[in-house]
Amino acid sequence: MPKVNGKRRYDASGRRERAQQTRLSILRAAQNLFEDRGYRPTTVTAVAQCGGVAPESVYKIFGTKAGLAKAVFDYTIAGDDDPVPVIERSETKAIFAEPDVRKKITMYADQ
Repeated sequence: MPKVNGKRRYDASGRRERAQQTRLSILRAAQNLFEDRGYRPTTVTAVAQCGGVAPESVYKIFGTKAGLAKAVFDYTIAGDDDPVPVIERSETKAIFAEPDVRKKITMYADQ
């Protein structure tokens, strides 16, 4: 058997991309169901079916239905699934730092 020198590097970029797509599918499914049905009548099983995943995947990614709802809220407010909280983003900090109230409103509306 030939001897292999060095270690091969593992490229997990494809796996990370698929995980991110799965997360977004679940978020969008939950957002639609929460809007259509409300929080209480929406089940994790329904979210999973709508998102094309198993309920176990929803629990693994978000922990609980409440955790999923918080993630949907954050996603809806921020408009993305960036892990940086909205309050810590440079755009938000710039709005807080702006002394002119009218300009603050314009900056906020432009986000």
